[in-house]
Order: sequence, then C-alpha cells, then structure tokens
Amino acid sequence: MGINNPDVLVPILDELDDKFKRWNYLASDIANESEQLQKISFDQLSSKKNKVFLLSNQVEDDFEAIKKVKDQISNLERQCQKELDETDRLKKQTSKLLQSSKSELSYWNEELKKAISWLERAQNRLKKAMVNLKRAQDEVERATIEKQRALERLNRCESNYTRDKEGNKVYPDCSYERGIYNDAREYYNNAVYQLNLAKQEVEAAQEEVRKAEICLTRCKKGVDLSDLSVKLASKSDKLAIEALGKAEKSEEECHSAKMHARNAENIAFEEKKQLEKAQSSVNRASEQYEESEQNSKSALELNDSAQNYCSKGTQELEVRVDYLRKFANSVSIHPKKTNYNSN
Repeated sequence: MGINNPDVLVPILDELDDKFKRWNYLASDIANESEQLQKISFDQLSSKKNKVFLLSNQVEDDFEAIKKVKDQISNLERQCQKELDETDRLKKQTSKLLQSSKSELSYWNEELKKAISWLERAQNRLKKAMVNLKRAQDEVERATIEKQRALERLNRCESNYTRDKEGNKVYPDCSYERGIYNDAREYYNNAVYQLNLAKQEVEAAQEEVRKAEICLTRCKKGVDLSDLSVKLASKSDKLAIEALGKAEKSEEECHSAKMHARNAENIAFEEKKQLEKAQSSVNRASEQYEESEQNSKSALELNDSAQNYCSKGTQELEVRVDYLRKFANSVSIHPKKTNYNSN
C-alpha cells in the first residue's frame, strides 16, 4: 500500500503527533529547566552580591577602625615622646641632684673631721690650761706662805729694837729680812699674775671647746641632712630610672602597635584589592546574567511560540487524523476498487 492509503497515513500522522507532543513536553521541560537554572544563577549572583556587599562594609569598617587606631597610636606616640622627654629631663635633674648631694655629704664629712680634730685640740688645750691653773694656784699658795713668813720675819726683826743710854729706840739692821720680804712679795705678785693668766687661758680654752662643740654639732647635723638628701636623691634617681625605662618601653610598644597597624592596613588594602576583584567579577556575572536572562526570555518566547505552533499543529494533525480515520472507515464500509500509487 502507498503513502496515500489512509491506513498507512494515519499511523504516520499518529507517530508525528506523538513526536510533536514529546517535543512539546521536552521543550516545556527544557524551558522549566532553563528557568530553574536562571533562578539558580540569580540566587548565586544575589549571594555573590550580598557577600561583596558584606565584604565592602567589612573593608570600610576595617579602614575606619584602622584610622581610629592610627589616630590613637599617633596620640599615644606624642604622649610617649612627651613623657620620654620629661622623664629624661627628670633623670638628668635627679642625677645632678644626687651628685650635688654626694658632694655636699663629702664636704660635711670633711668638715666633721675638722670639727672633731678642733674639739680634740680644744679639749687638750683645756686640759693643759687646767693643769697650768692648778700649778698657778699651787704656786700662789706657796708664794702666799713665803710672803707671810718673810713678813713675819721682817716684823720680828723690826720689833726687836733696843734703847740707848738716852732712852731712844735703836732698831736693828733688817735690810736682809726686808730684801727677803720684797723678793717674796714680788714672787707672790708674779704668781698671782700667772694665776690670772692661767684663769684667762682656761676661760679661753673653755670658750674654744664650746665653739668646737657647736661646730661639731652643726657638722653632724650637716652630715645627717646631707646623708638624708643623698638617700632621697638616690630614691628619686632610682624612680626616675624606672620611669625612664617605662617610658622607653611605652615608646617601644607604640612603635610595635604602629607596625601592627601598618600590617593591618596592608591587609585591609589587600582585602580592598580582593573586593575590587570580587566587584569586577560580580559586575561581569551581572552582565552575563542580564545577557543570559535576555537570551532566556528570547528563548522562552521562541519556545512559547514553538509550543503554540506545535499545539496548533498537533490539533490540526488530530483533526486530520480523525478525518482520515473517518474516511478510512467509510471506505471500509463501501469498498471500491481504487488504484493507490506509492510514491
């Protein structure tokens, strides 16, 4: 039988109708899959944009935080430098004060030695003056006794007179006794004079001892005050050294913080570069997505048009197949000799 035979043509058209339907289903599946892929692409693009947005905010926050940290470090650095200069000045001042206090202590120690030596000399002078005073007092006592004896001897000589024939008193020659008395009196006067000199020496020695003791007390006080000054200056110098060490450590910490801030800034710049790359990638992806979306819309429109065409073709085929079937049935009921040519 030829292709013009309805019995042959109907199965062919049925098969074609099935193919149209399968293609229609396949086109619908492809369209749905395309929409799903487009949705997935949109979700991925949205996720990338969100990540880029978050990264952009993070980079911006990082730069702002780094700026604040750098400003704080700059303030701390200026403060550290100020404290370092101040503690260095204080250290020089305390060192100078300590040296001055030590010099003052050395001076008062020398003065104390001189005062001790002076007091020893004054005390020795007083001892010697007291010995001389005792000797002078003893000498005055002896001179007094000798003077008294010489006077008594002179008085006895002068009172031992006689009378001459006329009854007049005749005194003996007492020049020897008078000479002895004069010598004794001169000796006494000299002893008294030496006693007065000894007393004056004792008074002078006592005054020198008093002055030496005052000087010694003053020197001891000077030593005590200087020693206290040295201790206080040493403590101040030690505190200044500690403060200087802390200031230097603070300066080192400032430098270290500055290095960390610089490293953080470098990392932030690297993050910014990565952000720019990510933004560029997102921009390209957006362009590709827009292009894909446009292509997808065009494809969907074509697909819809094709599906409509297929639907219409399918309907037309179904009508024609139905017509052919009816025609074939009518031919089977009223058989006719007909010549079918196969092409």
